[in-house]
Amino acid sequence: MSRKKSEYDKSELKKIGYRIKTLRKLFGLNQAEFGKSIGISGNYLSEIELGKVEPSKPILIAIEYRYSINQNDLISGEKDDIFQVRRNGVSR
Repeated sequence: MSRKKSEYDKSELKKIGYRIKTLRKLFGLNQAEFGKSIGISGNYLSEIELGKVEPSKPILIAIEYRYSINQNDLISGEKDDIFQVRRNGVSR
């Protein structure tokens, strides 16, 4: 069975993965903890962070809901302050 073709090129996937990794580290979480908080395994999160797989829409929605980061900003990286998040009010 083949995987669904990504709508992003390899370079874009790596940038998205890097932003997700940066967000995870800002919250002081390891891959297993962050993955669990959004409903995926740490191993799958690693694949996303490395740009090997595209994060699905449900994963992006989970990140947006859980960590108060707009999923469009996470994808585009257009806003310079995307990672200026505060831990206040965000539960684990």
